[in-house]
Amino acid sequence: MALSESWSKTVSPRDPELVAPPEVSRTVVWLRGDQDLSNAAVLSETMNRAITLDEADVVIDLSEVRFMGAATIGAIVQARELLRARARTLALRAPSARTQRVVELCGLAELIDAAPRALPESA
Repeated sequence: MALSESWSKTVSPRDPELVAPPEVSRTVVWLRGDQDLSNAAVLSETMNRAITLDEADVVIDLSEVRFMGAATIGAIVQARELLRARARTLALRAPSARTQRVVELCGLAELIDAAPRALPESA
């Protein structure tokens, strides 16, 4: 489902349509559910599309991610490198406590947006 925010453009792996005004400064990719090898190719395609769509920085919203595997981390790293080559940035927004831990263990904590984070999950 493509969602839009007043300040951003949104791309979702589940829906290839974009809804956004032309003056936005960030593209948001929303991830939901389990993110692993089974959907990593779709994520990579979506990220490539988001990167080539315009000259905006990219934000990946992780607020609804329950699980994140190594293939997803690989897609995030690939997107970061593609954006760096274009003098643009990638940020990760609102990770759950579990997702944030995976991001930190993979050495990508600097990508986490400084916005308020999700509340800690129960074990």
